[in-house]
Amino acid sequence: MHPDNGLCMGCLRTLDEIRQWGQADAATKRGIWIQISQRLKEYSV
Repeated sequence: MHPDNGLCMGCLRTLDEIRQWGQADAATKRGIWIQISQRLKEYSV
């Protein structure tokens, strides 16, 4: 986990997102993927 933003440095998910992933329905997973894609844009160099 990155100390500054709290995101996993491999998958760009928060701990809460990682915890809920296995139990999440398709809509929730799509929402997380949207967040990941936004984070990719924000943190890409």
